[in-house]
Amino acid sequence: MKLSIRLILVIASVLSLAAMTGCEDDEEYNHRPPEGQGSLIIDNTTYDDIYVYIDGVEVLRAPYRSWRAYDLEPGEHRVVLDQRDGDRYHADYVDILENKRTVWDVHLGYTDYDVRKWVD
Repeated sequence: MKLSIRLILVIASVLSLAAMTGCEDDEEYNHRPPEGQGSLIIDNTTYDDIYVYIDGVEVLRAPYRSWRAYDLEPGEHRVVLDQRDGDRYHADYVDILENKRTVWDVHLGYTDYDVRKWVD
C-alpha cells in the first residue's frame, strides 16, 4: 500500500514537472494559422498588459508574460502596441504571409517597447 502511494506521488510529480517545462518536441507557439491566412504572434515578455491595434481596430490584448495569436489575411497590416496607462508603445507594419507565423517578441525598452521580429 505504501509503495503504491509513493509511486503515484512520483508519477504525479513527474507529470507536473513535464507540464511546467514542456516537452522537447512541443512547439513554442502551438498555433497554426487557418488555411489561406497567416498569424501574427505577439509574445509579451513584459509585465504590462499590451493593448493591440491592427489596422486601426483594437483587438484582444496581449496579456503580460504570455503570448496571443492573431489570424489575418495575407498582406500588409498596421500594428500598434500600446501600454494603456503608460508611455510605452510600438508601431510598425507587418507583412503577413499565407500559412506562416510572424512573431513579435516584445521586451521592455528604455522608453518604448523593444520588438524582435521573425517569420516562423
